[in-house]
Amino acid sequence: MVKKILKGLKWTFLVNFIVFVVFGVLLFFLVEDYMEWFSIPFLAPVGYGGLFGGALLGYASASFIAWQETEWEKVKILVIMEIVWHMLGVYTFFWWNIFCWPNISILLHAKIMNLIYLILFSGFLAAFITFYIKHEKEQPHNKSFLVG
Repeated sequence: MVKKILKGLKWTFLVNFIVFVVFGVLLFFLVEDYMEWFSIPFLAPVGYGGLFGGALLGYASASFIAWQETEWEKVKILVIMEIVWHMLGVYTFFWWNIFCWPNISILLHAKIMNLIYLILFSGFLAAFITFYIKHEKEQPHNKSFLVG
């Protein structure tokens, strides 16, 4: 029996795609401008924003492909990957706030952007975990019995 993807998960993939494309393009192609807009110092040639932007574009493309699918088994591994990615993001942005927030030299704009990332990653993490649990609870049970 083929299990269909819940509409909420499809919407999560679509919204994830849109958000990650926006931030991915800004951070990958316009990283110096993006950093300047928010008064975040850009340290060339390190370009830490560009690497993050590239990762966001990669995850955006995966979300777009998953959005087009209809069967749970075809997107299950991607949902697990998204959970891990967002969990690591929440961890990183949360600890960045704990250790860097009191630092006066970190500008307010950078702190606000970090909070935006923390909120976005937390929301997507909650959504992907919720839909993963819902899909796994709906798993059809094997009713066949072994005859001895």
